[in-house]
Amino acid sequence: MRDAARPTPDIGLHYCYVELHIEQGPILENNGKTIGVVTGGQGIRWYEISLHGEETHAGPVPMRLRKDPVPLHARMIDLVHEIGGRDPQARCTIGQIRALPRSINVVPGRIEMTVDLRHPDEIELEAMHDALMRGCSDLSRNYPAIRLDVTPRWHSPVVRFDTNLANLVRSCAERLGFAAHDMASGAGHDAFHLARRMPTVMIFVPCRDGISHNPQEYASPQDVAAGADVLLSVVLDRAMSRG
Repeated sequence: MRDAARPTPDIGLHYCYVELHIEQGPILENNGKTIGVVTGGQGIRWYEISLHGEETHAGPVPMRLRKDPVPLHARMIDLVHEIGGRDPQARCTIGQIRALPRSINVVPGRIEMTVDLRHPDEIELEAMHDALMRGCSDLSRNYPAIRLDVTPRWHSPVVRFDTNLANLVRSCAERLGFAAHDMASGAGHDAFHLARRMPTVMIFVPCRDGISHNPQEYASPQDVAAGADVLLSVVLDRAMSRG
């Protein structure tokens, strides 16, 4: 365990960090490019949302007398996807939905859901946050029998990678004959954290159909080799330029 009294060395003065990774998305493949020059990473905001109604039997209670959170939940899904569709760079994901008590013949008393919002522009991400909070407030007024709670859980700000290193990746790719494409990373990576300490850049290679975190994930040997060649070229150029 590191001694808390011992200062962390300013390694950013002496080193850089270069990471090679599959894209985890379809942009390179769709554009017919081999190398992604990653200029930074999307900002990310996570939320936990819960809707509190009243459990009751599915048969005896008339629809108009129920405190059923499901209709409000449907509007919440629409709201989140409307926010995620505000421009081509915005992203939204509802990754978890849980209705309790999870019985086929019981009106749920509570529904829990998660929301993931992303954008490569911090101002736009903040606008998405504001739209979610404002939309939740409006929906809550429209469904007074249901309590709607929104809890922001995590915020990872937009990351900007080192411009000089990005230029070096681009020039190395061109020198080696690989078509390159500037892009932001949609997924989080170790490089996001290293970028706060030292000059950092990432290199992407295509993955088939943009699939990752899935047994169908695949990158061709040719694309992997291309990425490794660019990585080696960047590291050697960087090392020689620093003597």
